Amino acid sequence: GPQGVGGVGEQAQEALEEMMEELERSDQRQDEALRRTLAELDESIRKLITQQEAELKRIATTIAGGLEGTGLDAGMIALHQNTLDVLGKAEAGKGPGVEKIASLIDSAAQSQSAATVSLRARELIEAEAHERASLSKLQSALEEISKQEEQAEERDAARQRAQLRKAYQELLEQQVAIKAETDPLVG
Repeated sequence: GPQGVGGVGEQAQEALEEMMEELERSDQRQDEALRRTLAELDESIRKLITQQEAELKRIATTIAGGLEGTGLDAGMIALHQNTLDVLGKAEAGKGPGVEKIASLIDSAAQSQSAATVSLRARELIEAEAHERASLSKLQSALEEISKQEEQAEERDAARQRAQLRKAYQELLEQQVAIKAETDPLVG
């Protein structure tokens, strides 16, 4: 027979729910990809920080010893290259959170370049200041990663709560339907 208005409405409702679920799954996949990117960046930036700290120790020792600091630029050039590699990974990652991290890594790389120039000019105090700026920016990038990871976890928890609520709602609706079918049999 011809479908009643209720049937069309139900179909539209089901289609809408299907679309919403697909959007949820898409968001979930994006968050999973983001979390993988963040985990990789976290590991890489920790290595850069260790490397930058080692370079800072070298320059401090050189300054304290009143040495010229020949060859100190080689370590900074290597660090700069590694930082650019990590920057490439960050820029390949999607999302506004990753853009902020990439921007901080980029700033660190610029400070490293400036440090290398100062080292070559034997301007050790200036070079040390640039290296400290680099370290600070790398640490800020690490903090930003933590913040982004927490936000992704919160979104995940919210999705799980929504799925539980939906499952609970469906269960209630089934119980109401069963009750409606069995009630006439009681009297």
